[in-house]
Amino acid sequence: MPRKYSFFYSLIVGSATAGGAVVTAFATAKPLVVRDAPFNSKAPQLIDEEVIAAPILEPEDDDDSPPDDDDEFDPICRVVASSDNKLPPMLASKLSPSSRQLFQQLDLLYTAQSKKELRELSYLQPDSTDSMPFDMTQVDAESRIPMKHDDHETKLISTIKRSLDDGGYKLMDKRDLDLCSALNAGYLLRLSLFPDLRNLDCIGEEFYPELYTDSSEGSDPMKQLILDGKVLLFRRGYTKEVTTGRLLLPKLDYFQTSLVQRSTGSVTRKLAVFERRLEDFITNVVTQVNDYLQHLNEFLTQKCSDLVYDVLDSVGLSNNTFVVNMMPKNDTICFTDNTKPNGSGSKSDTSKTTYVRGNKIFKLNRYELGSSFDINDAKISPFLLCEMGNETSPVERDIYDAIDAGKIDSASIYKSSAVRLLERISIENYVDFFSKKGRKNLVTNYFKYSTLLEPSYEEVVVISRPTKKVLKRITPPKWMYDAAKIFDMEDRMPILKNATSKDADDGMEALEIRAFNDVPMANILAVSPKNKLVFRPADAFVFDFVSVATFLALAGSLKFDSPKLDLLALVSITLFAVRTFFRYSNKYARYDLLVNKFLTSKLSHRGAGALNYLAQEANSQKALRAMCIRDWLRESDRVSTLAEGEVYINDKAFGGTSRVNIDIQAGLDDLREIEQFTSTNELIDDDAARAVIKRVWDKTFDD
Repeated sequence: MPRKYSFFYSLIVGSATAGGAVVTAFATAKPLVVRDAPFNSKAPQLIDEEVIAAPILEPEDDDDSPPDDDDEFDPICRVVASSDNKLPPMLASKLSPSSRQLFQQLDLLYTAQSKKELRELSYLQPDSTDSMPFDMTQVDAESRIPMKHDDHETKLISTIKRSLDDGGYKLMDKRDLDLCSALNAGYLLRLSLFPDLRNLDCIGEEFYPELYTDSSEGSDPMKQLILDGKVLLFRRGYTKEVTTGRLLLPKLDYFQTSLVQRSTGSVTRKLAVFERRLEDFITNVVTQVNDYLQHLNEFLTQKCSDLVYDVLDSVGLSNNTFVVNMMPKNDTICFTDNTKPNGSGSKSDTSKTTYVRGNKIFKLNRYELGSSFDINDAKISPFLLCEMGNETSPVERDIYDAIDAGKIDSASIYKSSAVRLLERISIENYVDFFSKKGRKNLVTNYFKYSTLLEPSYEEVVVISRPTKKVLKRITPPKWMYDAAKIFDMEDRMPILKNATSKDADDGMEALEIRAFNDVPMANILAVSPKNKLVFRPADAFVFDFVSVATFLALAGSLKFDSPKLDLLALVSITLFAVRTFFRYSNKYARYDLLVNKFLTSKLSHRGAGALNYLAQEANSQKALRAMCIRDWLRESDRVSTLAEGEVYINDKAFGGTSRVNIDIQAGLDDLREIEQFTSTNELIDDDAARAVIKRVWDKTFDD
């Protein structure tokens, strides 16, 4: 019998794309709904308004109701993520014999061309050459004019960006960061981290200047750079982190943490609302007082000026230029909400910071809304796809077959990003106190041998630039240099900098490039150049509650002469000290473990080694993509669409179990660049293709 479709999708962000297309379905044989939802700062939620398209998976019977017993079927859930552009290396073995041979030759050709280009970059030279312009005659027999520092920097950024694009890496966007934040809640080694962006230059404008134009203001938030453009995160590939064991202590820790988070969630939300209203009220009061003082200052200044002018006019000195220049002028500047002294307020800073005359007054964000890593099932739900009654085929194949068959409208998907479905079994699947079935099996699952699966990024590339540290030098006044010349001691004085000269420290710091392997998505912020631990609102509430209770007990013992209150105060202070010590020591011990073991074990390349690795991967991926397109053109009809080529290569690479983005147009351009087409846009034969590659190879070394 044909297999019966029996789907139950709880929620699915189907496209995981910049457009935010949402795919949803309900129960067995219910319509699969494709709708476009505008992106917002939070994870996309289910939309119950009008249906844009509703293709149907036809069932084999008329029973459309889900099973009544929740224990009969366990949902098999997948995390819906956007794919990248990496072609699997094993795809080379599936090429035709002629294309496989051409792939090896083309890979060597691209490698030789990139080596020739990379050797001209000062970034790959020893540190001893960093303080002076790079002399190209050191590596090339031919005499060349050394490039300026700005030219080297521009060429370096162009090379890095091209290598990342050709290598299949994808820039992380806001949705990726939201997904990682949602996965953080149930992760075994969960850390609440906040990237420290101080002392980092904004490099986003150097890599993506089109996002910083006036026309880009108010555009799709998905196209805006995360982390203020100071840290660029590129990802490629997905893998799994597997943890096995009974995990008794982690389960107990998660159990008590989830109880605290759930029990204090409503309180912390109310505190956050109160905090926001209090901040708005104080902001308005401070702004009004500041404006009043400014107007009062202007009024008094104007009155004094008028009085002085009247006195001078009475003695006939009102037209004297010297006297006019001595008149007081009002240069008071007022800075109000979300305005910085330099006038460059950050759009990404959602917190309210009030500045008056350049001084920061306050910043309330202890219970800030929307910035926590609270344990909340609803936070991960918009990123999940679940299936009931999965008897014969994995959920991945079902959804991809439906896309290929046209049963799910995938137009928006293929326009921006392919879909990847990731397996995840977190500790919350074993310790669930807030559902009927979870409470029923709580004891059994606690002592059960468990296997945890956490989605991870196969590779992550982090690019940043530290801010140049300028040492403040105390330069003696000019008269001291004149006095030193009189006594012939000017050689002992610091060198006086000319107006047209530049310090040796002028300029920018070098880019920092680091590549990591197998980075858990839940702790993606750990790869930031610098980060710090932060309080979750529930942690802050518990800490503040214990502090207030201890203070009240101590105040009561001082106010009333009672041995019981004295004992209560002593116990409260002791518990407060012990709790504070162990809580902070535990957090920082875990943080040290992360820094010392996690980062060092995951770091694969850095600096010049990372750039060489990116170039090598780009060469291999570029050659593989070109040969895959060559095979597709040889096997397809004369008239084909780019989408058909993408489906062909995906099926050949993954057999319908996965999807990646493939830039077919870029691959066609690569084939044209190596002259693989005739004047009538026909593919040349194998012998001619090998001859052309040999001719391009010879030309590369003749130049």
